[in-house]
Amino acid sequence: MRLFTLDARLGAIAERIPLGARLWDVGSDHARLPVWLAANDRIAHAVASDIGELPLRSATRNIERFGVGGIVETELCDGLPPSARDRADVFVIAGMGGGTIADILARAPWTQEEGTSLLLQPMSSPEDLRAFLFASRYTITNETLLHADGRRYVLIEAVGGGAPQAFDRADLAAGTFISDREHIESAIKRLRNELGGADERATVELNDSIGKLEGILDDKSC
Repeated sequence: MRLFTLDARLGAIAERIPLGARLWDVGSDHARLPVWLAANDRIAHAVASDIGELPLRSATRNIERFGVGGIVETELCDGLPPSARDRADVFVIAGMGGGTIADILARAPWTQEEGTSLLLQPMSSPEDLRAFLFASRYTITNETLLHADGRRYVLIEAVGGGAPQAFDRADLAAGTFISDREHIESAIKRLRNELGGADERATVELNDSIGKLEGILDDKSC
């Protein structure tokens, strides 16, 4: 049977998974990412987990249809159970809100340990996820802007074993790795919209962050 093609969003995640990795895909739904990686001999093992039984039935059908049952298994669970710690090298949490992803990580504090590799793709509220990562023992190593279905998304790569970091509203709104002009202009617009209801202290912080982002726009490399 001919293998399906990953969409731009999942394809970008697949590109960042090291060859031979052991993968844990949280909220895997139909298990398209792990099945595609296994069928292309890109991973050693994968767990496709989901909180719902119905999505896991679809995942099981895909696993059987494409003959990757020896590589991909399913697990019914909410987030990342303690057993995941020793069963995977790379953890993907994608396709849900930034606050939800932060909550999943907060309930699995072992992900803050050195050596944990995370690929996080929030569908909304990436600033909530960034705030959690900055304030916890993670280090954001890269962010990539993704274009899919007429929308912009970010893919955040992070590792455990860091230390809490200072951050400002510019870091939350735009991230620290993306220099795309349209992305930064959108972040500036959101911060300006917050000025109307801000108190004096917040106004100073917002204006400082807006100035920081405007300075990035002035860089010819942007």
